[in-house]
Amino acid sequence: MSVRRKWFEQLFLLDVIETEGLIAHALEVGLYLERCLKSLAGRHAAIADVRVQGLYCGVEIAEPDGPGSARAKTRALVNAMRRRRILIGACGPHGNVLKIRPPLPFSHADVDRLTEALEVSLRET
Repeated sequence: MSVRRKWFEQLFLLDVIETEGLIAHALEVGLYLERCLKSLAGRHAAIADVRVQGLYCGVEIAEPDGPGSARAKTRALVNAMRRRRILIGACGPHGNVLKIRPPLPFSHADVDRLTEALEVSLRET
């Protein structure tokens, strides 16, 4: 593929992001996601902290019995969410942070589905 073609494809992508208002949408949905995750944290002691930047989120899992227990709980949550067809990851120096990185067109309905699945998964693990 030529450099010129790659350049045009990148310009097209930037044009789509701008014309469809995906940046503003990500900020709006990100705020809603933050509210939902913080509400969930208020109901579950397993959530120690929620950090959100746009649509990227980190949900820190508490370490009641040390870093190993939080890492195991985080892995269990990642697997429980995978069974519900929601792909998230784990990160952080102790492996106890759920990493949520949805796509730009993520919607309020998607946030609701994610937080409902996470709530069920928290109860199960």
